[in-house]
Amino acid sequence: MELKNHRMMKLIHHLLPVLLRYRSRQLNLLRGAVLR
Repeated sequence: MELKNHRMMKLIHHLLPVLLRYRSRQLNLLRGAVLR
């Protein structure tokens, strides 16, 4: 069980930057649409 939890943490740590980058890109597109 702990091993599985550790794996999940590792996965989250790997995916978090990707999700943040994707979200920030989405926000930038949204902001650009609003400013236009």
